Amino acid sequence: MVNETVVVFGASGFLGSHVADTLSAAGYRVRLFDRSPSPYLKSNQEMIIGDIMNLDQVIEAAKGTSVVYNFAAIADIDEANDKPIPTATINVLGNMHALEAARIAGARRFVFASSIYVYSESGSFYRASKQAAERFTETYHERYGLDYSILRYGSLYGRRSDKRNGIYRMLHEAVAHHSITYKGSGDAMREYIHVEDAARMSVQILAPEFANRHMILTGQER
Repeated sequence: MVNETVVVFGASGFLGSHVADTLSAAGYRVRLFDRSPSPYLKSNQEMIIGDIMNLDQVIEAAKGTSVVYNFAAIADIDEANDKPIPTATINVLGNMHALEAARIAGARRFVFASSIYVYSESGSFYRASKQAAERFTETYHERYGLDYSILRYGSLYGRRSDKRNGIYRMLHEAVAHHSITYKGSGDAMREYIHVEDAARMSVQILAPEFANRHMILTGQER
């Protein structure tokens, strides 16, 4: 039995909820934090309703935790493209709040949900926000010794996704309209990974050998 408490910011969402479940299954005491209650909350999990932009709430939620995960973000690239200031505020400053809370709590690991878009020339404000948040995460380690794991996720799919997810949108359109439209050149490539596989690896990286590393969690086929 793991005798550690973990807080998951953005735990009511698609990926965050799956990671919270995997942490519980691995024996961690799991504290969920989000603006709305998780519909997937387990009886052995604690739910805190709060805003990642409220530093006091974030610090309070992280008290007594050994590990801090941050999934709280504007994660839809189209939405981020139209909202540069909210994207920078939530994705960068919100991550700063989670980092500061982890530092104050004396957490042994901070886990940041990044994206393989950090390697891309596309992704616009979403890409830029993830790149900036990664740099702040690295600098917290340099300045304060806060160990981190930066997880660069590929294109996720699976249960609990919604219209912000690319595979969900395609399937929904196929069912509703009997056709699929794709905006792009036709040359775009994706590497898909099932959300449960991503969640499992997102917990395995808490092992000591994955501290202060950047890891790509994605599928094996393009």
